[in-house]
Amino acid sequence: MRSGSAVSATMQWYNYNRRKMGQWCAQLLRRRAIAIWSERPLLVMFNSLLAAIKIVGSERSLRAAM
Repeated sequence: MRSGSAVSATMQWYNYNRRKMGQWCAQLLRRRAIAIWSERPLLVMFNSLLAAIKIVGSERSLRAAM
């Protein structure tokens, strides 16, 4: 193998690995985005529940102070 073809083969391998890594990162990002959006309704419900608990607790504190 001549050194020119070795360099060419190395560059092809490098480009192949770079492309595969980019595809892998894009796939991972898509999966993470799907997971976050699937958890979003649960987070909204949980925050609403916490807000309701805070309101009820505040009302009880006001009644106790009277």
